[in-house]
Amino acid sequence: MRQLVRTTLDAFRKELLQRLSRGIAGFDPLQRRASFFRGATTVGYMVGAQGIKSVFVMFGIVAVIGALAATQMIETGGRKLEEISS
Repeated sequence: MRQLVRTTLDAFRKELLQRLSRGIAGFDPLQRRASFFRGATTVGYMVGAQGIKSVFVMFGIVAVIGALAATQMIETGGRKLEEISS
């Protein structure tokens, strides 16, 4: 009986993960297009309001935040996810 329940739950879980990944894959292009639109609009507004220098300052701040975030990430070093999470 346990084997039947385990097999059923495993098949159900795999089907749910496939549907979830398909849903995310469909949402990704929409989010990317919206981000491109927001980014272009923001840059255009900043250039019109404060000049091109403000755009470079904004991108510099984003680069610094990205560099700080990258220094806090966990290095996997070829290890499996199960080893890292434990």
